[in-house]
Amino acid sequence: MSTKKVMLGQFFTSKETWLKPQVLEFIKKSGCNIAYDPFSGAGDLLNVCGEIGFNDLIGLDIDEALKW
Repeated sequence: MSTKKVMLGQFFTSKETWLKPQVLEFIKKSGCNIAYDPFSGAGDLLNVCGEIGFNDLIGLDIDEALKW
């Protein structure tokens, strides 16, 4: 594990591993159309949200190199 990753407390959720059927159903029933991720990392969570119909995607991250 890199020193930078440890120092910033970074944990990257990759691809759609988090998007289980019950999570997808909950998101769709919520009626939300804005996805906000305060720990965006590489943007995998926001990319999936865009694919399932969110109109606005907002991301932030402590690591300035990720350009959020």
